[in-house]
Amino acid sequence: TVDALHVDRHGTLWAAVTGRGLLRIHADDPPEVVNLPGILPGDYKSIAEDPDGNLWLSTAHGLAVLRVGAVRAYGKPEGLLSENSSVVLEDRQHRVWIGAGNGLFV
Repeated sequence: TVDALHVDRHGTLWAAVTGRGLLRIHADDPPEVVNLPGILPGDYKSIAEDPDGNLWLSTAHGLAVLRVGAVRAYGKPEGLLSENSSVVLEDRQHRVWIGAGNGLFV
């Protein structure tokens, strides 16, 4: 099951697939499974990109931000009120919105 899709600014397709994790599909390259530390393959729920090209991934256990060469995780210790984030989107003013079980956060 595909849980989320996102095409980034470079034309790379990112797919969150239940049981497989995060797939990166670019041009003629074969699909690549991207393993992020501490995130289980079925945890991804949505994908968004900010103005700097960072990918924001909502998961069952918080947020992950995928930057070139680095991953940053956000959960309750970093100030999230709920680690179960269901959606992440960027608005026209380039703010990242996070939908969770207990509210909407920016």
